[in-house]
Amino acid sequence: MANIVIDTYSNCVGGADVVLVTIADGGHAWPGADRGLASDPPTQDISANEMMLEFFLSHSRP
Repeated sequence: MANIVIDTYSNCVGGADVVLVTIADGGHAWPGADRGLASDPPTQDISANEMMLEFFLSHSRP
């Protein structure tokens, strides 16, 4: 995962946490997806779908 950088910022305003995921040379492709006919090759180092699911499961609304 050398081309993936994950920065986490905690204790933001309102107790929020912010996570910035940077993909070096990521282009315009959905991380973890199959390669499309006209898109850049997506990284397989992370899955955007899995990361979003984990986020929503750990930050459910009351």
